[in-house]
Amino acid sequence: MGPPNPSDDLSLNEPSIGETGHFTIVPDRAQANQTIRPTPTPGQDDPLLTDTLAAHATPLAREIELLGTLGEGGMGVVRLGRQVLLGREVAVKSAHARTGEARPGRGLLQEAWAAAALEHPNIVPVYLLVADEAGQPHVVMRRIEGRTWAELIADPQQVQQSFGARDLLAWHLGVLMQVCNAVSFAHSRGILHRDLKPDNVMVGAFGEVYVLDWGLAARLHADGPAWLPAVRDQRKVVGTPRFMAPEMALADGPAITERTDVYLLGSLLYAVLTGHGPHPGRTAAETLVTIPSFQPKLPAEVSPRLAGILARTMAHSPAERPPSAEALRLELQAFLEERSADGLVEEALARLVNLDRALLEGADRQELYRDYEAARFGFRSALRASPGHAQAQEGLRRAALAMLGYELALGDGRAAATLLAELPDPPADLQARVASAQQAQQLAAADLARLRANLDPSLGGRTRIFVFSIVMGLWTLIPFGAWAAGVQVSHWGLLSSHGLMLAIGAPLVLWARDSLGRTELNRRVAQMLIVVQTALVLGDLVGVAMGMSPDQILRFNQLLFAVVSALLAQDQPAIARLPALAYLVSLGLSIERPSWAFPTIGLANLLVVGVTFGLWYPTMRGRLLREPKDVGA
Repeated sequence: MGPPNPSDDLSLNEPSIGETGHFTIVPDRAQANQTIRPTPTPGQDDPLLTDTLAAHATPLAREIELLGTLGEGGMGVVRLGRQVLLGREVAVKSAHARTGEARPGRGLLQEAWAAAALEHPNIVPVYLLVADEAGQPHVVMRRIEGRTWAELIADPQQVQQSFGARDLLAWHLGVLMQVCNAVSFAHSRGILHRDLKPDNVMVGAFGEVYVLDWGLAARLHADGPAWLPAVRDQRKVVGTPRFMAPEMALADGPAITERTDVYLLGSLLYAVLTGHGPHPGRTAAETLVTIPSFQPKLPAEVSPRLAGILARTMAHSPAERPPSAEALRLELQAFLEERSADGLVEEALARLVNLDRALLEGADRQELYRDYEAARFGFRSALRASPGHAQAQEGLRRAALAMLGYELALGDGRAAATLLAELPDPPADLQARVASAQQAQQLAAADLARLRANLDPSLGGRTRIFVFSIVMGLWTLIPFGAWAAGVQVSHWGLLSSHGLMLAIGAPLVLWARDSLGRTELNRRVAQMLIVVQTALVLGDLVGVAMGMSPDQILRFNQLLFAVVSALLAQDQPAIARLPALAYLVSLGLSIERPSWAFPTIGLANLLVVGVTFGLWYPTMRGRLLREPKDVGA
């Protein structure tokens, strides 16, 4: 059964000593770091303590064996206890019995109800509510072995030693994010904490984070937990002045909302960044006066991004603060992710500067892509660590645009399209330029493919070799045969041999015309065979008509062979020039010794055959082994 509604006077503060402006001035003895709590009016009975608690609470002595004191604060004392039946150690929190207070346990009851209603990993679970012989309440909770966050903020070396934290800021922000989780959960249950400060956060030995002291918890809405006071009814100052929000200092109950706790979370962040609470002053009265005009001042080394988060969180107007504890947690998470990516972005930006300089200096492609890939890798690594990192996104865009412009200038549409894919929302005009460059490159590639196919020695290779072998075989054997038979050079001998070559070569070319017409190379070979043999026959006839001697005609033919061989050797490897040289040597030797004409011509012809097959064979070998017979095709 839930506890009954509290009395209205529970929202009253300690007796004030006067009013100054909008402020309720608390007694001078109150310190700025101490929690100002509502104090009940003396002399009244509390039905919760006299009736409800006495009727339903388990006797303390039956359940708990008290062992010793763990700590003491302004509201009460925490002692070590042992649950008799379960044999486990627990923490037992009891209220101070102050003089003149008829019900010192009321605040403790409210803390127990609030904590019990909030079962969350970052809130200390309440096990039992027991009563002593005097009817005063005692709260049995999990025992937390650890230190307060205030102690750890003041002792960085302890954080490093106990938790292995090398990045102290990241560690403390991690603690704050867990506090945000607890506060966000409490808000989802309609409960406001109102006293968040480093002393009220405990960090366990294994890094567990607990938000403590829910004694000032209040309900946010009318339909919230009925046993907690309503925030809107608050008219006195409660909380810790060093950390409290402006609307708390003004005791403006209707203005106190979830964003009030958000301000307190900002005060915790301020303590992490500076080592102390935000609001100056020694006493509560001194501090309260400073809160409405407070402006955070942070050390110069604090990241501007984190300083911006703090400034928004501690804004004087609640409307300017993050809307919830969860929104603040997400901002802190984004900051940590971007912070881990900042170093990667810095290195990537340096490589991007190198890329821009290399583009201006006209560096070679390899150097440009080395800088581009290094910058791209750095920006992408940063985005993996922090997907929303604005600098990394912009850097990646700039790098892609720089190389895209370079590739468009070169006319490489394919590379430009790859770079265009790096841009999330490329402009329409840039897409059009890339598409145009791709189309032009495709047309050029098609032309090049056709040209390469025309010059591919493997296409129609069998037919070409067959025809060429017959013609060049005869062309080589005839001079050697004439030399071996001792035949003398004559007009009839030249005309008959050249006519025989033409009579054999022309039908062969005509027979294999389809296959020889497939490529430019094959067409050139066929044309060379017919044209040269025709030219020789015509040369013989013209020489006779002009009265040239057979030797003169033969010398002219050798010169013709040299010229034709030199023309065919263009755009070919250097070895292709050897036949032209051989024919010139044959011409010179024939002039010096006419009897050497036939053997030197035969050797030159044989060299033509050898060089030609040497050029064709390496690129044809695979195709010749697989290609079906295409003679006459």
